[in-house]
Amino acid sequence: ASLLCEGPHGRVVFAGPVGLGAPPNHTQVAEIRPANAVCLDATFASRESPFAPVSETIEQVVRFVQDALSAGQQPVVRTSVDAITLDLGRALGQAGFAVRAHASLVKLGEVYKAAGLPPVSWRPFSSGLGKHEVLLFPAATKPTAAMLKLTSAKVAITAPFVQTSPDTAALHLPLSNMACGKELLAYLKAAGAKEVATLNDLEGRFAAHLRTQGMQAYALGPPAQMPLFTP
Repeated sequence: ASLLCEGPHGRVVFAGPVGLGAPPNHTQVAEIRPANAVCLDATFASRESPFAPVSETIEQVVRFVQDALSAGQQPVVRTSVDAITLDLGRALGQAGFAVRAHASLVKLGEVYKAAGLPPVSWRPFSSGLGKHEVLLFPAATKPTAAMLKLTSAKVAITAPFVQTSPDTAALHLPLSNMACGKELLAYLKAAGAKEVATLNDLEGRFAAHLRTQGMQAYALGPPAQMPLFTP
């Protein structure tokens, strides 16, 4: 979602995170709105290449779960808390797995169901995993005592912002449709933006790159604010 503000001096788009890949199921493709100024999230601007297509990554996670169960292990997927994770939950259920999920994911599913979107067939996780069960647990949430008691856990991480090592996860499969740096630059050029404010921009690197492209760009962070249409 983005917010467009239009006034006598021009148009400003507060884009937030920009997803140029395939959107989550049952949602619409985002519109690129022409704007004089844009404020966007630059969390993934340092990525040199796009994320893999969401459908391909979900297929890989389904195979991971099947392989773990076949080996007598307990599959645990550390996720984001977002609409694409709901798609993952649906895919795992359709593949015949019983899905257990952290309370935050269950709550998110209820919110989307209340909005008229298809429900996710999962149950809250409290303790243990059954023979054909998989656990979806947010990567940003501290493991619970019940999760730590899974003695045969096999872990995959789909949260795109997590850095992992072979010692902490069996598999790292970033599941996201967010734009990389090249895609963000293409988006800004398509919008016609001359002024850009970046959020979550490590050391202001993406803003510095945008200045080399002829844009008036700067990174925002407390207590900085966005000075619109400065001379």
